[in-house]
Amino acid sequence: MTRRVAVAGVAAVCLTALVVAAIAYLLVAHGARTYEDRLLVQIAARPRLLLAPHASATELGQVTARDGALRRETAALAKLGRLPLLHHGFANVTLDHRALRVFTRALPRRHSVLSVAVSDVAARDDLAALRRGVVIAMLAGAALASLLLVTITRRALSPLRQTAAVADRIVSTGDLAARVPDARGEDEIASLSRSLNRMLDHLEASDAALRRLVADASHELRSPVTTLRGNLELLLDARLEDADREDALRDAEAEAQRLGQLVEELLTLARLDTVSAREQVVFAELVQESLVDTGAALRPVPAELAGARVAGDRVALRALVRNLVENAERYGGGATIALTGGSQWLEVVVADHGPGIPEADRERIFGRFTRGAGTANLPGSGLGLAIVAATAAAHGGTVAVGETPGGGATFTVRLPRAA
Repeated sequence: MTRRVAVAGVAAVCLTALVVAAIAYLLVAHGARTYEDRLLVQIAARPRLLLAPHASATELGQVTARDGALRRETAALAKLGRLPLLHHGFANVTLDHRALRVFTRALPRRHSVLSVAVSDVAARDDLAALRRGVVIAMLAGAALASLLLVTITRRALSPLRQTAAVADRIVSTGDLAARVPDARGEDEIASLSRSLNRMLDHLEASDAALRRLVADASHELRSPVTTLRGNLELLLDARLEDADREDALRDAEAEAQRLGQLVEELLTLARLDTVSAREQVVFAELVQESLVDTGAALRPVPAELAGARVAGDRVALRALVRNLVENAERYGGGATIALTGGSQWLEVVVADHGPGIPEADRERIFGRFTRGAGTANLPGSGLGLAIVAATAAAHGGTVAVGETPGGGATFTVRLPRAA
């Protein structure tokens, strides 16, 4: 890439220099020709001085009758030859292998024509020297531009080479802790470096979370699988009493249900990473649907919120409310549901009057496979509140837990209100 940028830069410099040199050459040539023409006009304006006996021996001039007969000429012109009879104005003539610039005007009183000339050799030599200088300057400028462009391009693209090296190292070693060196400044490359580092931070955090999830899921799955295996081995024993066989079957069924629920909750968490549906959902109706077949009831919804909507996945939002209600009924003995909000946000508040959640655990309980103190013997996998937190985050919202007046826990989910 450095070579391509340098070649393109040199080509641009050469093209620019060529255009500038061509314009300068044309201006200089025009200026030289204009100077010659002015000089010829001045000489032709004083024919007596030009043709006087004491005139300069270097001035070229002649007077010709209208029929072409030569009347007078200067000594310098006589050595070269005779100028042809020309029309009035300027012309280029070659006389005795010498290029001349000629100006012709009429002499009315004498019924003749005056032609004056100057040599074009000096001007042509100057222009040739100018052309050579322009070419040399352009070649030297191209070489210098090449050197500067290669140096600047290498330095400018150095962060990109470092970025490529870091990417190769991550691919070959799987080390997501590697980072791109920070580039100084506010240009595009510095912005790219910072964006890549933020992306690597996110990937490292996601990888760590995935590893924790796999480890936690393996730990949680080990218990029901072990129980199922033990019950199946027990059922294979032909000497097993009917009562014991029935107990083993019931135990295996319970563990299978627990295993199925755990797998379903893990799938729900996985789906939340790709929530894309953004239908307009009337929030009060969705909350009411979520309370079907539960013992919870929704408090009267304020009139200004009756038709309020949120943008999101209806199934995921319904599961969010359902998990909160089932959590309150399982650990708090019942739930009270309220809907509040304003012009920008909508909130669903689920309160219970159970043992509550210690303040030290109010952030931790939203982690995966995390259960509160004193709930080890109660059903559940520790994923319900994690699903609630992930669903709220996927919809641009938040979830928080506080204390219910009189004892218990109050969960508040805040979601952005749709326009």
